[in-house]
Amino acid sequence: MTEKRNILVVDDVDINRRILSKILRAEDFNTIEAENGQVALDILTSGNPAIALVLLDITMPVMNGYELLEKMKETGLLTSIPVIVTTGSDQNNAEVKSLEYGATDFITKPYKPDIVSHRVRSILRLCENAALLNRLEIDRLTGVYSREFFYRHAEAVLDEHPNEKYDIICSNIENFKMINAKYGMEVGDELLRYVAKHNVDCVGADGVCGRLSADSFVVLRKRRSQHTQEEIGRQFTEAFRNAPVKNFLMQYGLYPIEDRSMPIPSMCDCAQLALATIKHKYGVHYAVYDESIRQKMLREHQLSDYMEQALEAKQFLVYLQPKHDIETCAIAGAEALVRWIHPELGFISPGEFIPLFERNGFITKLDRYIWEEVCRILRRWIQEGRKPIPISVNASRVDFEFGDLAEKIEILVDSYDIPHDLLHFEVTESAYTDNPQQIISTVSTLRDMGFLIEMDDFGSGYSSLNMLSELPIDMLKLDMRFMQKGDGLLPNSKRSILSFIVSLSKWLQLPTIAEGVETKEDVDVLRTMGCNYIQGYYFAKPMPVSEFETYWEAKRRDVQTVPEPPIYEILHAALSKAEARNKPHVLIVEDIASNRELMKEILSPFYVVADASDGQQAYRYIKERHAELSCILLDLLMPVMDGFQLLDLLRKEGFLMEVPVIITSEAGSDSELRALHLGADSFVAKPYNGEILLHHVQKAVNEHEYRRLCGKLE
Repeated sequence: MTEKRNILVVDDVDINRRILSKILRAEDFNTIEAENGQVALDILTSGNPAIALVLLDITMPVMNGYELLEKMKETGLLTSIPVIVTTGSDQNNAEVKSLEYGATDFITKPYKPDIVSHRVRSILRLCENAALLNRLEIDRLTGVYSREFFYRHAEAVLDEHPNEKYDIICSNIENFKMINAKYGMEVGDELLRYVAKHNVDCVGADGVCGRLSADSFVVLRKRRSQHTQEEIGRQFTEAFRNAPVKNFLMQYGLYPIEDRSMPIPSMCDCAQLALATIKHKYGVHYAVYDESIRQKMLREHQLSDYMEQALEAKQFLVYLQPKHDIETCAIAGAEALVRWIHPELGFISPGEFIPLFERNGFITKLDRYIWEEVCRILRRWIQEGRKPIPISVNASRVDFEFGDLAEKIEILVDSYDIPHDLLHFEVTESAYTDNPQQIISTVSTLRDMGFLIEMDDFGSGYSSLNMLSELPIDMLKLDMRFMQKGDGLLPNSKRSILSFIVSLSKWLQLPTIAEGVETKEDVDVLRTMGCNYIQGYYFAKPMPVSEFETYWEAKRRDVQTVPEPPIYEILHAALSKAEARNKPHVLIVEDIASNRELMKEILSPFYVVADASDGQQAYRYIKERHAELSCILLDLLMPVMDGFQLLDLLRKEGFLMEVPVIITSEAGSDSELRALHLGADSFVAKPYNGEILLHHVQKAVNEHEYRRLCGKLE
């Protein structure tokens, strides 16, 4: 026989208690009566008998209903015992106030038996269902403990082994949403089961395994010796060799348990804080919680407490860093960067507060504040009669979570009457990775509205090429800091990557901006490759708007020119050897103007030099004047028609038998071999060395003239 449930009726009016008790007993409930809140609290805190529900009047002596609700909340009783407030029909605000204090429902007087019965049974049924869910000990999908029961079992293990050293380890699967999207939910679920089984096998009988959320797992295990990142990586690769998904990444945060008085959920929080420090850091497999992480957490709490006030007080300042045309060094635009100057904390690094604001969502408010400040700057420049330059602003991945982003931007910019093409939006690869369809949709709308889109940090991630095929953009932005070594030099492998990216952008007819440019060597390499704009400390650091305007005006008055290429002594020494009236004819095929000019300067003292900016122009010229040509200098990577296509065309039509071709490129050995197989005669790597270039051209021309002479003699 089912035991009757106890309902506590709390009212200072005896007749009200008797009416409610009669209604409830008719529904097979036991009732206990209390004439005020204090008596009710004594009954509840004693725990005997167990109370399933409270019917509570508000207006009572000694302790009223609101005070009792407050006491129940403080003692934790309110989380397990529902309260239905009984109020007079004229108490209009009682319902709202009761719910604010934690009541579950309310009933108005005079009491109607059917309504009282229905409300009580409905509330009890909801509470029983919730309790049933909470009692589910095992996670149905993975077979490990659910969150709450992991906490209980972990605590029990620690209590049973007071002298053993234990660790809490939290882990999650990087980009699990992308795995579900790519392979489907069934495969994603299979991977979760595989990970859970791996955890169980690792901890053995002495540990506890749980699932905290979707792809987040936790284990309690006996402490083991520390391993290096490389060892963990090898162990992971071996353990997940037969996983249903290949090449996924898991990372771990470890909390060494020292203070056993700390609640298990707090221990898990510490492990997850350690895990958060390595998120998106590829090749870093685990992090251990220590005092520095705790201090970082306290610092983040401090910044979070200050952020709203800082925005109202305009402590966030716009700094502008100029973008320079690589050929003329003139200012072609600027990037808006945010700086936080706090009256007490001083300068706070963007590297510290930007990631925090992205996690807590405040970045959306900050971004929109910066966008409006930039609109004010552009509006003032227009009013002052300046010819404004475009300013790029950052759009965080969090901004794109709102479906009406493009419309809000348009309303903001139009309110300042600013041409849309003066505001560029920088979108990072991480934003695309998190929510590709939303990003594509919003960016497409922004471009339709006339705004320009820059892809920031292109080439520093792993899905950039996929983005180019889907995401409509106007410019590529390269981060030179990714390319450099610790000593600031550009290694050959990364130089080849950089050359490929710049060449790719030319193919796509997208201008390139290199940021983080700090040395003249960087500028020279980028100019040779055909990069369009540079941004970095080599020219100017980010600066307050007033300083930027002064710098801008100075540049306008006296635009620096690109340093003239060196005049090679070998040219002057050999100049007398060339007969101006009988110079051989050389064609330069190169899409970068500065490279064409450099080669022309090297070769002009000895040869008649013509030039073409793409393969199509060159083909027309060669077809008309191949009989006059003694050598062709051909770049491989060009828009319209590249060097490979031109070589193939010249080979098919027989022109390669008549004119030697020297390849000029930075594409690497594979491209060189391919070009030579197509019929090219020689190869000169960029950046050009004058003596080497001249040597190859002289050798090719001499051989050509010799063959021509032999042909005449025959």
